[in-house]
Amino acid sequence: MIGCDLCVINNFADSNRRWCSILQWNPDVATQLIVASDDDSSPSLILWDVRNTISPVKEFVGHTKGVIAMSWCPIDNSFLLTCAKDNRTICWDTISGEVGMF
Repeated sequence: MIGCDLCVINNFADSNRRWCSILQWNPDVATQLIVASDDDSSPSLILWDVRNTISPVKEFVGHTKGVIAMSWCPIDNSFLLTCAKDNRTICWDTISGEVGMF
């Protein structure tokens, strides 16, 4: 996990800027990374492909407050576990977008 206090995510399509709290490279797809924001007013979890920075590959919506940690499943890299300041832990299926909360 990489903390990126100075990282700013800019979506060029709509010019929204969000602070990045953490990011993780996709262990199976070298050009993809997931970026999260710990901003309570705009919690975000966004999958990007560095070959196309105009729009994200996918946005994951489920946390109501900022995301503070995430980790890929070491057994099946299609699953990503996140936790946030909303006291929820979510297991995301990054392929289908389905959610399982714990």
